[in-house]
Amino acid sequence: MIQVSEKIYSFEDYCQHNDESDNRYELVDGKLVLINPPTVRHFLLAKFLEMTFDQLIQKKALPLICFREAGVRTGWQKSRLPDVFITTKEAASELLDKSAIFQISPLLIVEIVSPESVTRDYRYKRSEYAALGVDEYWIVDPKMRKLPFFY
Repeated sequence: MIQVSEKIYSFEDYCQHNDESDNRYELVDGKLVLINPPTVRHFLLAKFLEMTFDQLIQKKALPLICFREAGVRTGWQKSRLPDVFITTKEAASELLDKSAIFQISPLLIVEIVSPESVTRDYRYKRSEYAALGVDEYWIVDPKMRKLPFFY
């Protein structure tokens, strides 16, 4: 995780930010923080989770939707990019023509730990998601081969 700017961004600035690169950023206390590209294992785990959740949602005909690579606003000048999350279809329909950054609490957020994200996932994101009112927060830790559940 690398802070890329001393400039303080508002949430609205962050939603409009485009540096014409494939870089992904989170907004942390008004500062853009570059997120390292995930490993192939990380991508495969996220894809597996998304596909599994999609199948369960479809099988049970729930009014839910699973997202990867979308954002969640976690504070006044904070926005995170969870690996996978589930929210209501109603919440998603409200953002159809807007930036894919949800400003309401998802029902479930899953983060996949990478070597540089241990503290961020176990400490900072956990606290932010709890304050936001996320019902469930799961951490998939491939190195530890465990899935601790929080909340």
